[in-house]
Amino acid sequence: MLQTTQLERIFIHKENGQEVQCGLNDNTEMKNAMEITDLDGKVLTVTDCTLALMQADDYRHYRVSEPSPDQLHLYDYWEDLYQKLLLLDGKIKGDKDIL
Repeated sequence: MLQTTQLERIFIHKENGQEVQCGLNDNTEMKNAMEITDLDGKVLTVTDCTLALMQADDYRHYRVSEPSPDQLHLYDYWEDLYQKLLLLDGKIKGDKDIL
């Protein structure tokens, strides 16, 4: 169970396989936060699904001309995260067609 905590502004980020956190507005309480598991098996706390969707959508479209294996993994990672956030958003909005 999540505890109510005051946090500063944090956005989705992933650097060298480290922790990914989804967007929090300044002083947002985490009482309404939800969790999803990323492609690497890490549990992510989502407190602003709309913002997280926008950010994941941006990241899933980044491409380089000659991707390394790590970059190929990031393509899959962000697409997977985006799809999971879409499902979460559907649950939040009560969209039975997505579930």
